[in-house]
Amino acid sequence: MVKILKYLLVAIMVFLAAFVLANYIFYDEDDEANQSINFKHEPMDVPENVEIAHGPIILPTTKVEQIILDQNGDIISNDSINSYSVMGYTQEQLLQIYPTYQIDEFNENNVVLSKDVYIEQEPTIYYLGIENNEIGIKLNDEFQKIGLQSDDFSSYENILLSHEIIAVSPEDKIKLEEDPYYIERMFQNLSE
Repeated sequence: MVKILKYLLVAIMVFLAAFVLANYIFYDEDDEANQSINFKHEPMDVPENVEIAHGPIILPTTKVEQIILDQNGDIISNDSINSYSVMGYTQEQLLQIYPTYQIDEFNENNVVLSKDVYIEQEPTIYYLGIENNEIGIKLNDEFQKIGLQSDDFSSYENILLSHEIIAVSPEDKIKLEEDPYYIERMFQNLSE
């Protein structure tokens, strides 16, 4: 065991001696000269064709919002844009990227882009239903009686009415209000 430690100690000493000798031989005095160079900090010259931004620009800390409004002014979408993706942009540059938007606010803290869209309203669908043995027209929680009793109809028709699966268009609603027995024509159309 002692012999192994002696050989190990000799090997370490030879390795250290080789390392020091190699460092001394390959050390170049020019490297020492390169290490002592004083770098001078001079202002950069800006090329003539580069525009310098005047006014506020988007910073990494700027909160950038993208808002979409419908024709009534209700917010449809309110998303945040990563400020790093538009960092350094001016108001004019941002409008070039988002030409369909208008800028409501632009400063180094907040940028708000907004856009108005028109959303076509879906037609209102009413349903026929039964409440307290009365037949009527339902829309959400509203119930409008039409003046007929559920006892006047078959059990099959009462099942359809109780599950509120018979859709009524706005035109059919007007016809039912004028003539409650129009419901019989609606039932005939269902059976065909």
